[in-house]
Amino acid sequence: MCRRHTKKRGNIMNLLDAQYYLINLHKHDCLYHLDDDPVDCLRKVVTVKQANEIKATIEQIYAADLDWGLFDCPIGFCVSLHNNELDQVIKSYDIPTLIIEKLNN
Repeated sequence: MCRRHTKKRGNIMNLLDAQYYLINLHKHDCLYHLDDDPVDCLRKVVTVKQANEIKATIEQIYAADLDWGLFDCPIGFCVSLHNNELDQVIKSYDIPTLIIEKLNN
């Protein structure tokens, strides 16, 4: 079940940015179940600081209260990514690099 968060004022996250962010996490093997703690889930992949940055961005995604359409929520979108249902879409876009730049440094 997807968790719901209250909307924060001033949040500028939009659906496309949120999708690109999650796609970037997926493409860099940093996708995890969003109800879990990224510090625990990603400890072998990223630093604690990076995991906390990821956590903050995921919280912004939820706070934006976006309409995820048939995916229902960010977790539904991530499940589709994990099941490789969006591979054709991912390959057809020039995915902008977001936080992942920091992960590779």
